[in-house]
Amino acid sequence: MNKRKRKAKKKLKKLNLLNNKAIQKLVMPNEMRKSIQEQQMMPSDPFDVLVIATMSAGKSTLINALLGRELLHAANEATTACLTSIEHRDTEQFYKGSCYAISGDKISMSDNISGEQMRLWNADPNVNQIEISGSFFGLPGCAHGLVLHDTPGPNNSRDEQHEIVMQEALDHVRSKIIVYILNTEQLGTNDDKSLLMVVRKKLEEDIMVKIVFVLNKIDLLDIERGENVRGFIFKTKEYLERLGFGNPEIIPIASNSALYARKFINKEMMTSMQLKNLNQFIGWFQDEKNILIDSAIVDDKIKKDVFDELHRLENAAEKRKFSSAYIQRMLQMYQLVACSGIRTLEFFIQNHHSERGFE
Repeated sequence: MNKRKRKAKKKLKKLNLLNNKAIQKLVMPNEMRKSIQEQQMMPSDPFDVLVIATMSAGKSTLINALLGRELLHAANEATTACLTSIEHRDTEQFYKGSCYAISGDKISMSDNISGEQMRLWNADPNVNQIEISGSFFGLPGCAHGLVLHDTPGPNNSRDEQHEIVMQEALDHVRSKIIVYILNTEQLGTNDDKSLLMVVRKKLEEDIMVKIVFVLNKIDLLDIERGENVRGFIFKTKEYLERLGFGNPEIIPIASNSALYARKFINKEMMTSMQLKNLNQFIGWFQDEKNILIDSAIVDDKIKKDVFDELHRLENAAEKRKFSSAYIQRMLQMYQLVACSGIRTLEFFIQNHHSERGFE
């Protein structure tokens, strides 16, 4: 009996793997896959993306959503204490890397880094920098050589070192793109304005650096109180323009929902609260499924790329509406990722990576 169960389980796992590969082909057509394979065989310089925000804006959650797993510790408090650099290497099965002291000396290393290991390194007062690499499993077709740099929020009144680390990253990381995360719940605070002025100074000094604003936690807007996505994005645009950012590019993202959908796709353990929030997010989009893609202030080509991907998934779901519940659920999760705004950011990064001549 046990032998039959094991055999059936193995067969189901193999079937699920084949189904996942078939869905991945829908997300990434042959021509895109071929272009990426050619790109990965060519040597390239790192494509550095600096992620900046005030404390508790959802920075770690956004990066986890890009990675497709909970590698960075996220909580409603300051969780990033040092500069953490994460390099995408498509061929690596596990995340590996080291942590370093302020002198540059290596403190520790690991060939299979977990979220708990990252939390311990980040909490160690002797650690000044963490450098790791691995496959960004949540990012189909991501930029070859992409390095994400996670910085501490500078407005931690308990630790002035956070501001120093953030400023050093802004000064010394040769970033091609700055992703500035705006917290929907804390737009316009003094801390936010102060940090934006620091970032604006950096952009004035280096005109080659591109900035994109991520309006995070957008799914927490209270519709019953008259809050709506388009209105809030317009309000955010006016706010940034008043601070000197002309024609700001803004991407609304529900980072938690994107992360949970990708955790579901990747068959990672999820808490009951995460499953509950995921189902709430599905309900949030019943009326206006495309709202976060359509309302983003970015180049029309980027929107078209996201909509093309979404339409491929919708067509696949229609053709497979009599398939197993597993396939239907997976296709729903892939559509949810596209609608969450995270794919808009990923196409934004890929698009500017290509413009710099790295493909």
